[in-house]
Amino acid sequence: MSSPPEEDQTGSPAEGRRKRGASFMSRVKRTLAYNISNTSFGKNAVFNLLPYESQNLVRALSSIIAKDPESKITPNQLESNIIKFMVQAGVEKDAGNIRFRDFYRADPTLRESFDTLCKIYKFYGNFNSTAKRDLTPYFKKVQELNLQTIRIIQDLLGPFVNEKDLSVIEDIYKEIGTAEFLQRIWNNPDLEEEMFELYNAMQSYTQFHYHFE
Repeated sequence: MSSPPEEDQTGSPAEGRRKRGASFMSRVKRTLAYNISNTSFGKNAVFNLLPYESQNLVRALSSIIAKDPESKITPNQLESNIIKFMVQAGVEKDAGNIRFRDFYRADPTLRESFDTLCKIYKFYGNFNSTAKRDLTPYFKKVQELNLQTIRIIQDLLGPFVNEKDLSVIEDIYKEIGTAEFLQRIWNNPDLEEEMFELYNAMQSYTQFHYHFE
């Protein structure tokens, strides 16, 4: 007499096969999405999914990095990291693990960060040492807000994304979210046009409000 088929711990053999199949397809989707996002066509396609305000923000930051002699990454690397993050979020959303509205938890701290930088934008270009204002407290405040934003996103994606992929978000913060970076670009007299673009992009973001069903 043949023994009955081994059951999955959570139910019938059919249920076990269904879950293993779903897990396999989820891994396939992740691999395909990451590979496509590494192509020029894929990057452009994903980038165009960003809201207009966010596209302008990324472009402004890329322009600044291109003229920052102390930057450890290129504009293309920054954009690639942002694209990777978007792909991660999209894959987990399609898998039903998260909803895009869940990212709204990070919006208040990001919005306050941008608000703070917009308020001190008027001090950019004031390179006269006798009238120069110390903006360090503002930069440190923004750094803390940015770190809080990153932690919220990492907590959201952490259960579903491996540590290596999750580090992409940390890399974005380390390159453009620290007080050191802000201090450096605010003291760079060659970034007048780029800083104005950044200001406009941040201001547009703070005036844009998300609405979810």
